Amino acid sequence: MKLNRKSISFLVLAISMALIFLLLKDKLGEIKDITNIKITDFLIISLFVFGTILTNGLKNKILIKVFNIDINFTEWFGLSAVNTLWNYLPFQGGAIAKGIYFKKKYDFQYSSYLALLTTSYGITISSLGLLGCLTLVISYFLAGYFSMFILFIFLLFFIGPLGVLFFVYYKDSHVKFSWPVLTRLIDGIKEIIKNKKIIFLLIAIDIVTAVFFALRLYCAGQALHFAIPFIFFLLVAPIIMLSIFLPLTPGGLVLREAVVGIFASWLMVNVSDSVVITVLDRGIALIWIFLLGSIFHFILSHKVISRYVK
Repeated sequence: MKLNRKSISFLVLAISMALIFLLLKDKLGEIKDITNIKITDFLIISLFVFGTILTNGLKNKILIKVFNIDINFTEWFGLSAVNTLWNYLPFQGGAIAKGIYFKKKYDFQYSSYLALLTTSYGITISSLGLLGCLTLVISYFLAGYFSMFILFIFLLFFIGPLGVLFFVYYKDSHVKFSWPVLTRLIDGIKEIIKNKKIIFLLIAIDIVTAVFFALRLYCAGQALHFAIPFIFFLLVAPIIMLSIFLPLTPGGLVLREAVVGIFASWLMVNVSDSVVITVLDRGIALIWIFLLGSIFHFILSHKVISRYVK
């Protein structure tokens, strides 16, 4: 029997849900308490949810500016919200939605958009690898968390993508590919990374995004009165964000909770408490993602339509 991507996603989702249910069957009372958190806790977590949407949108603005396209706040913030919303749909089309918008609104070539996407993903993976390395070393001195294997994995994530991007940049420019789209892709990547200030700025933004994500989880833990140190969430944040690049389930549903549970077990942190925290964070995030994503989907769709009816 041949398994396609949809079948694999369903299988991963089913297995992960079953494992999480087994972990949380004795925590049903605490899960019910999620709906009783204080409004101040809800607002604080919401603030950091907005922070992650904001920083992801800021990356869109910086990257598209390289191609002489200047997008306003409604576009770069809105596209970030829409991107996240669409990733929760069965076909997980967040990146596709952005590409279609840029094409229809600005006649931005798909090959250039693919270059933007490739560079963005490469820098994000490297940034998370760097943060993971630094956090793992710091956590060793603060909490005794350490693993040479995990450090090696983080180093691979840090060095690998940046190495590939800079190899492409320094590749002999006289070498031309028979496929024009590939040539335009390579030229687009070079155009982005030739400005080293942009690279460092994007790395900084990715690290801030991961810190916001860790703060979301930490505040969720505080709202539920779980005594889990911030350094744990700062350590798992890069791992959770890296798992997004494995789109096995829509929006990483259940996959994120499974990743947190695995690393909580490895770090000898209460597994069920960690998963409940992740469930609370996702619940609050989903409220804003579906609200903002829907609003900005309508606004940006109207912008594209109005371009053709003028």
